[in-house]
Amino acid sequence: MGKPIRSPKTISDPVLGSIDIRPILPIVSTRQFQLLSGRHQLGATYVVFPSATHSRLAHSIGVYQRTRGLVQRLVDLNLIDSDTGRAVEAYAACHDLGHGPYSHLSEAFFKPPGPSDMSVNSRLSVLRILEIRSAIESCGVDPEKVLALARHEDPRHQIVSCRNLGADKRDYLERDGLVTIRSAPVGLDFLEKHIYLLDGKVLAIDEKAADHALDLQMFYLKMYKNVYLRMTSAIVERMLQKTIYYLLSRKELEPHILEGLTDSELIGRISFSENPDVQYLYERFRVRNLFKEAFALRPEEFVYANRRSTKHRTTVGVPREVIERLAGHPKVNGKSMYYLDAVEREIARLIGIPETSVVILGVSGSEKFKPQDIPVYNSSSGLYDSLQSMRPEHFESLVETARSQQALRVCVAEEFRARASSPKYAKLIQDHLLGIVQTAP
Repeated sequence: MGKPIRSPKTISDPVLGSIDIRPILPIVSTRQFQLLSGRHQLGATYVVFPSATHSRLAHSIGVYQRTRGLVQRLVDLNLIDSDTGRAVEAYAACHDLGHGPYSHLSEAFFKPPGPSDMSVNSRLSVLRILEIRSAIESCGVDPEKVLALARHEDPRHQIVSCRNLGADKRDYLERDGLVTIRSAPVGLDFLEKHIYLLDGKVLAIDEKAADHALDLQMFYLKMYKNVYLRMTSAIVERMLQKTIYYLLSRKELEPHILEGLTDSELIGRISFSENPDVQYLYERFRVRNLFKEAFALRPEEFVYANRRSTKHRTTVGVPREVIERLAGHPKVNGKSMYYLDAVEREIARLIGIPETSVVILGVSGSEKFKPQDIPVYNSSSGLYDSLQSMRPEHFESLVETARSQQALRVCVAEEFRARASSPKYAKLIQDHLLGIVQTAP
């Protein structure tokens, strides 16, 4: 008889079917990777979309599978060598190792080393990859190559992390869309078969897939409007953030411990806290007695009726530059929990309500949603064009739609909503927030 046949080691995935994980089994078996099974991909969004309970581990396996498919095509086209391809596949599996409990919700509490232009998750992922070097070697992959990709030193990291076409984005959009709005990007399978790597560093699409690339960008914005920036989800996450901040500031929890917790372990820490502020917020979270929007600042061109509604909510339009300044201001952009909590307490005192009864949802900067151009390859001429130059009206529409979603919101406990949105207190909130804009960031 010949050599024994090595049977597949498969995971059944509801999106991509049966996935053979033998090539990355040593990575999957590490503690660092297995912790991802206890961390929700969409944070606390399951409070709004009860089916959104999939994990970072499921997403990571999905990104690996999508990367593997693309890498095999690129190797066949001689656009990447097989050794580098295996390193890219390993990086795909490891790309989210840095996520803490409730994913992005907890990132504000970590200060990992690394370049400031890299996300907190990316910097933490580099640290986790260093911890599992031996597992990566057991996969027959050079850990230094994976680290170069994770640090974005090797431009071929774009195969996984490109904001337009990367396997990470393609997986989370389809996976998240199916469990929330029961929808997925149109023609994604066709698009994935028409992605190339140009000059070893730039992802491009075949001109045949141009419409599908446009659909993917539109779906991204659709998900941000309906899921990722959904106000109720943002309120839930800010309420949980405040409980974490109180646990840390009162030394009931340390940042290095927080970093290693799963979602359920974090909830356990919160539930056993004796701090009254934590208890107040957690009890409301448990029974979904959530805060409600009472006041908002929005770009003036998107405020169609500047008056109070029957829901006790006041919206005020301000110049776009004011919104952008608020998006970048450290007191309200959410990067500092100390400053944000202080402003929330100041507003509570202005209104005359309990200090823990206010949360601020910061403005997402327009740069976050600015669509990036995509190179379009013409297989006949061997030249490539710009998708934006081909469809400028599409990009203009995306930018305008993104701007329409910008707002700074002040949310309060339901019992205080009518008071906070009344003309007297809405004016006090407005003056206070605009006063922050005048201070240096």
